[in-house]
Amino acid sequence: MTTEAYYFADGLPGCCATQQLRLRVRYLEMQLTTGHDHDAWAVGLDSWDMTVRVDLSDDEQLGEWRVALEEHLGRSLMSDAELDEALLDHGIGINGDRGARVADATFVVARFDDDTGAGADRPVISDGHSLALAADDAADDLIDTVAPIVGADEMFSDEICELFPDAAVSDALLILRTVRVAPVVRGNGIGAWAVARAVSALVGGATLVAAKAAPVSRRDAIPGIAHRNDLDEVEQRLWNAEQARLAEHWTRVLGFERLPSTPTLLVWHSVLTNRQLRRALSR
Repeated sequence: MTTEAYYFADGLPGCCATQQLRLRVRYLEMQLTTGHDHDAWAVGLDSWDMTVRVDLSDDEQLGEWRVALEEHLGRSLMSDAELDEALLDHGIGINGDRGARVADATFVVARFDDDTGAGADRPVISDGHSLALAADDAADDLIDTVAPIVGADEMFSDEICELFPDAAVSDALLILRTVRVAPVVRGNGIGAWAVARAVSALVGGATLVAAKAAPVSRRDAIPGIAHRNDLDEVEQRLWNAEQARLAEHWTRVLGFERLPSTPTLLVWHSVLTNRQLRRALSR
């Protein structure tokens, strides 16, 4: 699972150069819809998109954000139009229903032995080999997550089955693909809440959940990095450190386990109680 913002922290306006704006979030709303990743669908995977918003028709929430922005910008009596413009400058867009988009997330589900799309020549995922093929055909980031957990003959590797004995009879795999949170609302537990809501909505029966801890973009770990394929020694250390930080963070707040052979890959099985996910869901 990768993490970034609509605008990277180093892309925020100049007013955040000395002290970044921080906005407190009271209540969250989410919309989970079938994704538009046709490459994933064609190889037997289901993609899902989530949008997370804050309701600014709530006077108390709107009032708190207005005060925070006025103090941050050194202004007073900002109109709603000025407030919306300032929020957009800080990476938060407002829709027509006064919903402030603060995060989004993407997920992929592989349901095993599901022949629902067989009539459309959609492959059926029945073992580790077919799961790996589907992930490899869909996208590089998916095979990076799937390769360490699939088995040669069985669906999942011996390492996964040692961690979670019930994995051998799993119905599905849920991959937490990306989570993006606007910089000015980080620290409110939004990313963990989004993941918890997705797990609650998409996990049924016996499901293995997997996530790769890494920034979506190198720029989130190495601000200002130039666009090129290779990292120098210093940049590689920064990248590795950010991966380790994210792995520790998601392990702590989501209750997942690190895969011993691949410490940046986080896993959990739905037959196990997960108090951290319940806590995140109740924020």
